[in-house]
Parts: sequence; structure tokens; C-alpha cells
Amino acid sequence: MSSKIKLGMSNLSLIKLCLFAISILIVVIYDVLPERIVTLYPSETATLSIFSDETSGGNSQARWIDQAKSKFSCTVPLSTKDQYCGASITWWHNEQPKTFDFRNFDRIIMDIDYQGETPNLAVYLDNQVKPIAGMVNTTTAKNMSTNVRSKDLSSPVDISFRDFRVAEWWIRQFDIPREYAHAELNEVTSVGIAPTAPFSTQADIIQINAIYAAGAYFSKEGMYACLLIFWALLLSSEALYHHWALRQRIKQDAAKLAALNDISAKYKVKAETDQLTGLSNREGLAQALMAIGQSKTQSHYAVLVLDVDHFKKLNDQYGHDVGDLVLEELAQAINRNIRSTDIVCRWGGEEFVVLFRYSKKQDVLPFAEKIRLEITNSSFAGTLKLNVSVSIGSALMLNEESFEQTFKQADQALYAAKRNGRNQTIMASEKTKT
Repeated sequence: MSSKIKLGMSNLSLIKLCLFAISILIVVIYDVLPERIVTLYPSETATLSIFSDETSGGNSQARWIDQAKSKFSCTVPLSTKDQYCGASITWWHNEQPKTFDFRNFDRIIMDIDYQGETPNLAVYLDNQVKPIAGMVNTTTAKNMSTNVRSKDLSSPVDISFRDFRVAEWWIRQFDIPREYAHAELNEVTSVGIAPTAPFSTQADIIQINAIYAAGAYFSKEGMYACLLIFWALLLSSEALYHHWALRQRIKQDAAKLAALNDISAKYKVKAETDQLTGLSNREGLAQALMAIGQSKTQSHYAVLVLDVDHFKKLNDQYGHDVGDLVLEELAQAINRNIRSTDIVCRWGGEEFVVLFRYSKKQDVLPFAEKIRLEITNSSFAGTLKLNVSVSIGSALMLNEESFEQTFKQADQALYAAKRNGRNQTIMASEKTKT
């Protein structure tokens, strides 16, 4: 692959990393994003009217006390059946009724002053209905309501739209099937408030100060769906790009067997190399250990396990980009202190493994200390000049032991160094070689 293509892939990876970080940020801050709040009343398009059963021969009375302040009274005689009294807000635009779609809102906020003894007030919503042949044979607005305790109206009260239920009288009167009897908020034509039974013997005085609809600018479900679609498209595009790049590479290399062999060799190196530091990865280390085992020389090696001290704190403070830069420069510092007979790999995260070939076992500790002091006395991350230290655990390999056993002992020594205060080297208990 050409250097130009490599650069493009590096840029793509950086872009993906940034987009992933942005996606995570959107998910994390969703609940603290500012809300969308729409004023339903008072507004230029809103009209407040009062109503009662007096217009249909009843004895209830709705009277304005101060219409300019949206203040009115409701008097409902206890002896009257099916009595009602209240206020309704509708909206108009160019002399035509206006509706609101509340599906993307969470709640309605009502700022109301109340004086009276009625325990509960009903809040109503009317939603426009479209006839459905053979199912819904009415155009009468679907009436939905929920109750609010009058004593809660001392301050603005939040009412979730999930609390609204379709009125049973509306379902019975128009014989609505249950599958069409659920609450709908897509075309709300009016909002109302009224005292509800049991009524007070005295007049209820109600002043509507303001009514708002509140909710997120977009739903959490919609956000997840958009992120899912976005990443699906991005990864699909990336897969297509990889597919195209692979076809181009095969087309270019098909003519020469030597070139194909060269590509194979490059892929082998890539599979055994850590992409961040350029060191061997675990696969590369496994290949080196296989060669050592075949040569029966493993008893001439010591395993050193290095771990960067407080790396998580460094990542949290400066970010993953700086953390990656520190790992790259730290890998270079280790490389400067090893010989051609030694093997170093990035084990994972901030942990490194060195296979040190020694002539005398007394050389292991000075070698490890040399690396540790080189790192301690260096500065990292370019102009940031960060001070970094490592803790090192080491153990001698034996022919009769597997690498995993030796690694475990070195790892235990590493954690002993961590417990003892970090920035030090600890050797595992000495073993006799056979």
C-alpha cells in the first residue's frame, strides 16, 4: 500500500475517533441539554374562553372576574347532574384553527392561581380526529384528561403527557374500538381546565397565568436511531472503501508474484506489530517465544513486565491523544536501551514486556533499572514535557516452565512494585536454572 493510502487511512481513523467521541458526548449530555419550551398561553394566536353547562340549560356559572388577567370564577350547584364549568384555550392563524403536535414534547407546564375548596381540577386536551371507515365514525375531537390536585397549584405544575387518558364518555358515545381509543397528541386543538367532582359549595376562582409545552428537541430513541444509522452508513462506507482498496491492490499486484510475496510479508509484519508504538504485539512476541523454545535457549532470558504509573490519571487529565503520544515516546525510550538479542513488545494498554537475554542473572536488575531511570529522567509528549515513571517486575525463565508461568511471576513482582510506591523494579524470587 502506498504512503498516500496509508496517510488516508490514518486520517480516516482519526476522523472515526473524533466522530465516536462526539457520539459518546451526545449520549452523555442528552439529559442536560436545554429543553425546547413553547408558550401556549398567553400568545398572539391563543384565545381563552370560559364555558359552563349554563349554555345548555344547566345551573353552573362561569363568570369573568378580570378578563385582562385571565381570571374567572366557576360556580357549580351540588344538586345538578352532569355539571361542568371551566376555561378552554384554542389557537388561530389567519382566522383558521391551529393545532399543536405534542408528540415530541414530554409535559405541559401550567402556571395557575387557584382559590377555592374543590380538591381536584381536570386538565383537558382535545385532539382532532379523522374518520376511519367502519371504525371511527366521528369528527368530534378526542377528549383526554388528567387531574391535578388544587393544593399543588401554589406553584407551576408539570403534567406529563403520559398521564392523559381518553375520556370514557367519548369512547362509549361514539362506540370507538379499543385500538383507536388511546391518547393522541398529533393535532391538539385545545387545552382546558375545570374543577371536577366532588365540587365545592363555593365558587372556584381561577387565574391562568401561563401554559407551556416542554420537551427535548429530539427524543432519546430518535437520537439512538440516528446514531445507529449514521454509524451503519459510515462503517458500510468504510467497508466498501476497504473492499475497493483491496481490489485495487490485488489488481496492481496480480502481475508479479514477487510483489504478492512482498505484500504477504508486509501483512505478516503488520499482524505482529503494535500499530501505535511500532513494537511487536502479543502475536509478534508469541512468534519470538516459539523461536526461543525451538532453540532451547529460554533459560538465558528474563521476563520484564513494565507498567506506566498513574497512566489512567494522565489520560483523564490530558486526553487519549496525549496518552498515545506518551506511549509512543516511551516505546522509543525502551528501544534505545535494548540490544539486538533482546525482544520488546507492547503487551496491551500501558503495559510492555521485555525479553532480556543475559549472560549472568546478576545483569537483569541493572538492565531493568537502566530502562526505568531512562524513563524517569526523560520528558514526554513534546512541549508538554510530562514526567512519567514505570514500575517493573522481572522473573527468570526456566526450560521446564512455560512463558505464562514466568510471566505470572513477573506480573506479581510488578504489582508488588506498585504496592511499594511505584517507580521501582522488583525481581521475583530467585530460581535455580537446570
